[in-house]
Formats: sequence, C-alpha cells, structure tokens
Amino acid sequence: DTLLDVGCATGAITELFSCKVTGLDPSAELLKLAKIPVVLGVSEELPFPDASFDVVISLTAVHNFSDFKKGIAEMKRVAKRIVVITVLKKSKKFKEIETEIRRGLKVTGTIEDTQDRIFFCTP
Repeated sequence: DTLLDVGCATGAITELFSCKVTGLDPSAELLKLAKIPVVLGVSEELPFPDASFDVVISLTAVHNFSDFKKGIAEMKRVAKRIVVITVLKKSKKFKEIETEIRRGLKVTGTIEDTQDRIFFCTP
C-alpha cells in the first residue's frame, strides 16, 4: 500500500506506518526534521496524479488549510481507496469542515477522540 500524509509536519506519526509513505507539508523547516520521504507543498494543489495513493490521511491539519474545501477535494482526487481526516473539535471551522467532508467524501465511520473527530471515508 501507499500512503500520503497531508500536513505531515515532521512526519513523526507517518513513520509508524509500515507501507510506502510520503508526507506533504508547506513548512520547509518542519520537513527538514522528517525521516520519511517528503514533498514541500500545499493541500490545495497536491502535486500527484489522480488515484496515486491507496490511503490519504490528514491528521489535525485540515483546519489550517488556506481553503479546506479545495484541500478535501484534492485528497479525494489522489486517493484510491481510503481517506482519513481528523478534525480538531474546538476549531471555529469544525462544523463547516465536517459538512464539507460529508459532502465531498463517503463517510464510512467516525471515532470521537478527546480532541478530534476522526472521519473514515472513501473517495
């Protein structure tokens, strides 16, 4: 399997996966600390072909996207099978982001964490 972590920061979480991983983040400084293959970029313009990753994740980052609607659409575009997005529940944009996730993706399940709501989706 191949996995893309959108908003990976240092890639610390993505290091835990045993599949072929790629991280993407707009911060060159954070990416310098990554131990995984990374790409400097933004969620709204993912530099990958359609359906190029089996799994796409974004962990507590979507509320920081410049345009979360475009970012969610881009994650859908590059995903083959699964999209997992965690959303910070205390974000002022939480309801808007949840609505967009449900509009743009097929939500197959959710998990309530203390800080985040985790959305499991298919493109």
